[in-house]
Amino acid sequence: MWDYNEKVKEYFLNPRNAGEIPDADAVGEAGSLACGDQLKLMLKIDRATEIITDAKFQTFGCGSAIASAAALTEMIAERVAPFGLEAEPPARRGPHYLGLSLPAEAPADLVRRLATEQVYVSQRGRRLRVTPHVYNDKSDVDRLVTALSQVLAA
Repeated sequence: MWDYNEKVKEYFLNPRNAGEIPDADAVGEAGSLACGDQLKLMLKIDRATEIITDAKFQTFGCGSAIASAAALTEMIAERVAPFGLEAEPPARRGPHYLGLSLPAEAPADLVRRLATEQVYVSQRGRRLRVTPHVYNDKSDVDRLVTALSQVLAA
């Protein structure tokens, strides 16, 4: 019946962090119900540290879009760990969002340096925010990892 591989089925049938945060500090929505895909992301943020303490999502859409975002965040987390970037535990991650703790020796202008390599991320305090999109793929993850490796080694 389904023409998805087992990994896509797993991410779709068992999405991480699905739910709602009634008193969310930040809410973002993307997509269009008219087109059939809609995502609402809710975040709880510790204002003193600017660290995301909880992330939940509600989504409507095709299984492959939901699963691909979740798979990309896991791939990124695994591949950047050798550079001292620590990801949230899998149970705390959103399917399309990844927060990475920066090592103490990370350059202050990390975001600017990555942008010169056409890799765009944002930074909050000592955390790097990576948000894969449905159009990103393994080659984009490769480019992110290569750029991080070069910038953090400099």
